[in-house]
Amino acid sequence: QRLRKFLAEEKRQVLVRFVAADALGIVRTFAAAASVGARTATMDAGELEQKRMALDRLLQQTDMEMQEMQALLQHRSADILSGVEHDLTEQADIHVSEVQRHLDRFQAEHPRETGRAFGALLEDFLMKEVDSVFRRWRVRDDEKVQMQLDALSSRFITQANEILGRLEKAAGALFRIPVESLSITCPLRVESHLYYKVERIFYSLDSFLLLLPRFLLR
Repeated sequence: QRLRKFLAEEKRQVLVRFVAADALGIVRTFAAAASVGARTATMDAGELEQKRMALDRLLQQTDMEMQEMQALLQHRSADILSGVEHDLTEQADIHVSEVQRHLDRFQAEHPRETGRAFGALLEDFLMKEVDSVFRRWRVRDDEKVQMQLDALSSRFITQANEILGRLEKAAGALFRIPVESLSITCPLRVESHLYYKVERIFYSLDSFLLLLPRFLLR
C-alpha cells in the first residue's frame, strides 16, 4: 500500500527512505529477538521463569510510574492554569479604579457627543482600556508561567530518563544483551506566551444608546 501510494505521487526518493527505515527497524527488532532467544535457549526452566517474573515486576513498576507521570502533568498543568485565572482576575480588580478615572476623563473630553457617536467613542475607549490591562498582566505573568512550565518539563524529563535507565539496565542484566542507550532531552516544547484576544462584546452599544431617553444619553 505504501509502495502504490508513493509511486502514484511520484515521490520515489521519499519512498526509498521510508522503506529503508522500516527495513532497518525490522532488522533491529529481529536481531534483538534472536539475541534474547539465543540466551533463553541456554537457560533451564527455573532460571527462565525467574527472569520472566523479574521482567513482569519491572513492567508493572514502569506502568505505575507512567501513570504517576501522567497524573503529575495533569495536576500541575491544572494548577498553573488556575494560577493564571486567579492572577488575571486580580489584575482586573486592581485596575477597576484606574479605568473609572480614565472614564471620567473620557467624559470630560467629549462633552457634546450623544447617541450613536458617543456610543462608538465609548466602545473604542473600553476596548483600549481592556487591552491595556491585559497587556500589563501578560508582561508581569508570562515569565512566571514560563518558569513553572520549564520546571514541570525538567521534572518530566528526569523521571522519564530514570524509567528508561532502569529498563535498559534490566534488559542487560536479565539477558546479557547490549541495549542502545536512549534518553529524552526535550519531550515538552513549552511556551507560555500568554496571548489574549479582546472581543468587541459591546458591538451594539451605539445602537443601544439610541433607545434611551435623551436625558439618559450621557
